Amino acid sequence: MISKRHNFPQSTSRRHCSTRRAIYKNESIMPKAARTIILPGLDGSTGMLRKFCELAPSRYEVMPLDLPAELSSYVELSDHFSDLLSGDQKNILIAESFSGPLAVLLAISQPESVAGIVLVASFVTSPLSTMTRFIPWSLLFRLPLPAFIARQFMLGKDCDHSLIDELKTAVKTISPSVLTRRVREVGQTKLKDEFRNLQCPVICLRPLNDSLIPKHCIETIKHLREDVVIHTIKGPHLILETRPGEVWNIIGEFIESLSSKEESLS
Repeated sequence: MISKRHNFPQSTSRRHCSTRRAIYKNESIMPKAARTIILPGLDGSTGMLRKFCELAPSRYEVMPLDLPAELSSYVELSDHFSDLLSGDQKNILIAESFSGPLAVLLAISQPESVAGIVLVASFVTSPLSTMTRFIPWSLLFRLPLPAFIARQFMLGKDCDHSLIDELKTAVKTISPSVLTRRVREVGQTKLKDEFRNLQCPVICLRPLNDSLIPKHCIETIKHLREDVVIHTIKGPHLILETRPGEVWNIIGEFIESLSSKEESLS
């Protein structure tokens, strides 16, 4: 049975930003097993990912990481988490939505520490159209999140109302100005060369009913690296929160393939 083991102390990063870390694991995990790190979406909170973490196969060590509430740029975030990836520990990065580019930068900066990347409803080039620059994001993020917006764009029309409440809470916990800066960061994302030069295997999970990440972002990922396997799952943008079991079936196969490859090389 998987259980929440403990909260980690504050990050030892040079920026000394508070980052909540919880670890889900089973006592039978070998010390040198690859650690699975989960990087969340735009609000930076992993609170909605509890069920996903609890459903992880017992042989995996799973660590969800909150993004520091005051940081917005991918360079700052990559620098913040760099110390966590230092050392001999191998890591598999599961990057949801906003955090896809962050995972790419972490893997580029510390290639020996990242064994694989799972991009979930994510991108390496901006998914935003040029028209979005005229949207008053700072004002919108100050307003309560309407339930119909949450259903239409993030959770699906058939989602449980409790998930909507959790999403509203997550969005309220972070400053509208930080959310606005993160949206602008997304709009400026251009990581074609970095993604093409990654040394680790990558898979991409594409929700079939994703209303936020356009198809051309997934096509760009495939164009940049033909070896990337695209898995399409029926569901909304927040697929980790709404289809955790189906997602783990795919991620589990990916992790096992990495383990088999490492054993064959040893």
